[in-house]
Amino acid sequence: MIEYIGAQKDIFKTGKANSVISLESLANRPGLFAVGPIEGLDGEITIFDSKPYITKVRGKDYIVDNTLKHGAFFLVWTEQTKWQDVPVPATVKGYVDLQQFVKAQAQAAGIDVTKPFPFLLAGTPSEIKWHINVDRTEGKPITNDYL
Repeated sequence: MIEYIGAQKDIFKTGKANSVISLESLANRPGLFAVGPIEGLDGEITIFDSKPYITKVRGKDYIVDNTLKHGAFFLVWTEQTKWQDVPVPATVKGYVDLQQFVKAQAQAAGIDVTKPFPFLLAGTPSEIKWHINVDRTEGKPITNDYL
């Protein structure tokens, strides 16, 4: 089951990225996996198996905080303590191949693929593109131009 609160589109109603959930409210949940932006667009939230990795840009560098002392502007999460291992075949070469493979495997396992569902991908990536939200509006309302 996937749970979520807030939405990116909400930012354009107020021009602000106010917190809709405290990460501390998710403490002590086994098998917690979550992603979302930090309130105020001050970084990114990644929680992997209940361990938080909160990344923020500071100057030309970044910091990683491993506490739950943050709020999220929006957040999506699941609680999964058991995963079914399914090897990814060598024929899966890119994003579209992976999408098709995950969908087919989920359908074969009886998962309703018309609704969001969690999956965990393990391995060593050849490349990582990392995105960290940073509010560069200097106090002005947040618009599409800043995202």
